[in-house]
Amino acid sequence: MILCDVNNFRLTDPINNAEKKHFKQGINISKLKLQHNKFIKVLHKNNINPIIIKSDANCPEQVFVRDVAFKIDKTWCICNMATKIREPEINQFINYLKANNKSFYQFKSHIEGGDVLIWNQTIFVGISNRTNIDSVEEITTLFPNYDVVPIKLSQNILHLDCVLGIIDNTAIVYKKGMDKDSYNILNKLFNLIEITSEEQENLATNFIKLGDIVFCEKSNKRVNLLIKKLGVTIKAIEFQEFHKLGGSLRCCCLDYSINDYAYKKYLHYENNQLFYKDINLHSLVSKYGCPIKVGYPEMIKEKIRYLKNIFNKYIKISNYNGKYFYANANKASYYAENVITAGKYADFYEVSSVSDLAIVERVLSKKIVEKKKIICNGIKDKEYLSLIYKLVDKGYNILNIIDSIEEFKNILNYPFKQNIELGIRVKVEDIYNNNPKFAKYNRFGLYPNEVDYIIETYKNNPKLKLTTIHYHQRGSTFNKENFLENLSSALEQYAKAVKKDKNITYFDIGGGCPYDKIGEYDYTQFVKMTIDTIKQLSLKYKIPEPNIIQENGRYTVSDACFNIYKINCVKNDDKFWYVVDDSFMTSLPNTWALQEDFLILPINLIENKMIPVRLAGNSCDGDDVYYYQSKSEFMLPEIKEGQTLYIGIFGMGAYQEILSGIGGIHHCLNREEHDLIIYKKKNKNCFYYVRPAQTLKYLFKRLLYKNKRTMKKFK
Repeated sequence: MILCDVNNFRLTDPINNAEKKHFKQGINISKLKLQHNKFIKVLHKNNINPIIIKSDANCPEQVFVRDVAFKIDKTWCICNMATKIREPEINQFINYLKANNKSFYQFKSHIEGGDVLIWNQTIFVGISNRTNIDSVEEITTLFPNYDVVPIKLSQNILHLDCVLGIIDNTAIVYKKGMDKDSYNILNKLFNLIEITSEEQENLATNFIKLGDIVFCEKSNKRVNLLIKKLGVTIKAIEFQEFHKLGGSLRCCCLDYSINDYAYKKYLHYENNQLFYKDINLHSLVSKYGCPIKVGYPEMIKEKIRYLKNIFNKYIKISNYNGKYFYANANKASYYAENVITAGKYADFYEVSSVSDLAIVERVLSKKIVEKKKIICNGIKDKEYLSLIYKLVDKGYNILNIIDSIEEFKNILNYPFKQNIELGIRVKVEDIYNNNPKFAKYNRFGLYPNEVDYIIETYKNNPKLKLTTIHYHQRGSTFNKENFLENLSSALEQYAKAVKKDKNITYFDIGGGCPYDKIGEYDYTQFVKMTIDTIKQLSLKYKIPEPNIIQENGRYTVSDACFNIYKINCVKNDDKFWYVVDDSFMTSLPNTWALQEDFLILPINLIENKMIPVRLAGNSCDGDDVYYYQSKSEFMLPEIKEGQTLYIGIFGMGAYQEILSGIGGIHHCLNREEHDLIIYKKKNKNCFYYVRPAQTLKYLFKRLLYKNKRTMKKFK
């Protein structure tokens, strides 16, 4: 939460009806400061530590920080303010964002933050003297995954939050403050609590809801009592001196994040304990033990639906002439619950080996997931090609991506009974790899002369149909410039192929979708950038806009799995070391193989003092340490005598289990953790305890210490 101090407030030029009414009698500045300071103290008492921006002498009304900006998802929006006296505040806030390395979007149309309210996937925009109708179109383009609803306000109303406040499915509303159509829209969406003219003057709708706490003005006793009956905690604060200026509590703060410490939308703290969705993570440890790996496949459904929705809405808004298809890249996680869940919501499966394809065949043949297109990538050996041929002739919808001339010749000469769809993987430079040697000698993809040969030759087999140009870009971290360079290079090759064969209508993007580690990435802007670039390049090359296939693995499954560890040991030499009850080399191979960062948060003890620590695994290996690449230490709660701290590592659902080898023998004989899957049934959490942690008995058996013949041979 962001507030601004009151030190430079002064009322020299009234700019709204309330200020004009009280201008002659004046404002009690001392009382204003006292009420503002008491508000800050109440926030502190409720474990909310706001950022206080220092006011500027040239910004007399800067205390009403809500008006200058608002944040939707991960995008900071800078308002275009309607009154000249407040224009200097814009640059002040931009400087604050720049100083904190935050990107932002600056509105062209007139809009102020008090006219913007967000409810689930809906943005309400008040059309007022400060915010015009053009802002609705601008905000719709900027956030295509939201429904944008204009609310036309009465002439005497300053901002939308002066007549509307929302708590879950209930809206507190001043009926006379808006037109009839706007009121009817709200009446259909919400249970309404209507307020009187007097309560509106006391700004009864201008409250703040953070979690289950509502901070509201003390004098609105009737409305506050009705709000309390909704099951929330009321914190009533005296703030009436601000009412003389036309503002109240919400006007004075930017509550841009309910739970800044947890970052991700699916993580939050209640009663000093961390929750994943509605699951108390400390209770999992108490019931099942530690270390524990937890899978939550429901997250896969949410992630796929979310990205598909953004793409499809922006395609409609931008009048893009192609379609969008989401392909799940199975190789990120082969666990059954993940492959099955992804298959239900993705448009296609993408596989990369014969074993991968066999898994999908099993899932589809058992009718666990309805039949869908299977994109076959990777190097094709005899066994892999044989299974592809078998499935094609059985009627499976296969899109085989050719990655070598040898593979193409094999396909060309095969006597298919059914038609098979083909794609070509084109070569793009591996610019994500820091080693130029590997970038130069990237073995994947075909050169332009090889692409031309396939286009000229494939029609010799009437069962073959070439529809797709595919490229892939590696990289565990997203880089906008690299992404656009590869996209542009591949689309140029797509354009050349389309001009030679009009059957090619699909552009298949493999990899490259950003994974948002801490919850600050704006996928709306990523989608906009991708669609706009393809649209512009299609126009440049004078080709139809292609259908887009996007293969996603890391994005799909990363947030669907997390690990919980116990701090087993604390060492204090040159620095504090917290040693966990597992090995990072075993459970998080990307930390040392790729120096990848994951999100680490305390499960409990967050009321304790935070101290800088380093984390280590419990193996005997000196490389078994974890640290953020940008800094060797990070903040975790201090452990007092008799206390036990648990930490969660999030976003590790992609590749980690597969790379470490499930069910195998691991470094320093560290045993695999407990394995738990939490899934939804009739909207309730169900817990499937897959297996306990590995035992010594299991290790002895795998290492042949239980085998009498082996023991005798080497006696």
